[in-house]
Amino acid sequence: MENKAIAQNKNLNIEIIRSLSLLMILLFHFGGLVHGNDRTHHELFNFILNLGGEVGVTLFFIISGYGIFHSLNHTFEKGGFSYRNFILRRLQRLAPSYYLGLIFMLCIGDGAWYLGKEHILNIIMHFLFLHGFVPSYSGAIIGSAWYLSTQFILYLIAPLCFLFYWKHEAKHGVNVFVSLFVSIILTVASKFFMFHYVVSLLGFNNSYNFWAGRTIFICVLDNFVMGMTIAFIEKNCKPLVRNNCIRMVLAILSACMIYVVSVYLGRKGIHTDNLYGYTFHSVLAFSCSLFIYFASSIRLSDKTKQHNLFIKVLLWLSKYSYAIFLLHLEIARNIMTKSPIFIMLKDKHKILAYLLLYLITISFGYILHNISEKMNLFQITTAQNNKNKENIK
Repeated sequence: MENKAIAQNKNLNIEIIRSLSLLMILLFHFGGLVHGNDRTHHELFNFILNLGGEVGVTLFFIISGYGIFHSLNHTFEKGGFSYRNFILRRLQRLAPSYYLGLIFMLCIGDGAWYLGKEHILNIIMHFLFLHGFVPSYSGAIIGSAWYLSTQFILYLIAPLCFLFYWKHEAKHGVNVFVSLFVSIILTVASKFFMFHYVVSLLGFNNSYNFWAGRTIFICVLDNFVMGMTIAFIEKNCKPLVRNNCIRMVLAILSACMIYVVSVYLGRKGIHTDNLYGYTFHSVLAFSCSLFIYFASSIRLSDKTKQHNLFIKVLLWLSKYSYAIFLLHLEIARNIMTKSPIFIMLKDKHKILAYLLLYLITISFGYILHNISEKMNLFQITTAQNNKNKENIK
């Protein structure tokens, strides 16, 4: 069993990984607006422009599963688990910023186009977190909102997944790895079914493959379960490596594995109706899981945590990551297409354009987070929150 200090260190490392994932996703989307189809002479930068979104979102799903496991484990150990309270806490985490973002886009942004009676169902589905199931609704009002729909469905089934871990904890995790294997099979089979049958039967072209292979919850189930499995291993198994330097080396090697897997399989097809398309995110998630496992166990000195500016910025950024992620694409898209200054920067000063986009989207997310934090939409009282305090992922 890990002591409190080690657990706190792991939480810090996970938050750092979350922030790095966010920065990759932002750069991936900014790159499409600033660089377009052009690429630079820097291979790592090109990698993020091409695949940073895939890697970043995969890390998001894994981290979510990781955090949900620890949250549920804490609740089950204390006793008195309530499915209703669990879902309400997730909604309190997701809904305020999301609803504010929706209202903002519908009333002020380009989403105002949807304020016609023919789009009422679209708006209702968005407010119910069900828009991801309809291809024409997914990402319609807010480009990145498909992730929230998928994530919310995963939250709904998370306690069921956790019960399998809880029930088989005493069996040395053998059945847990069986469940992980089953989740991978289900995910791959679901992508085959979606790509091979649903897209063609509905008369869709290949542009709907992203919806078919990424926004339906069962198509990312293994990503989420891998995160839960990492948390289970950390809780119930002795560390594979105790030397901090070796952990760093293994984390770096895992990051290299992410790069190689992404580039190689990415060339074969990501959202495509072939074996590479069915398995790309599963293999990527396995590589990301290795990275998270080793990187989360690296011990940071107190001096590093307190005085390293880069670490402090990443930890600060993690607190606002959800709100920043929510509207970053819509804000950046509006700025890059409508601002004469940014259109000029796009042609002459690309680096400055990237920096300003980061500054603006992060600032907007910070404001959105602070406004939404004051909202208690689901009647979760302060006393309840203190009693059930947990790290909501």
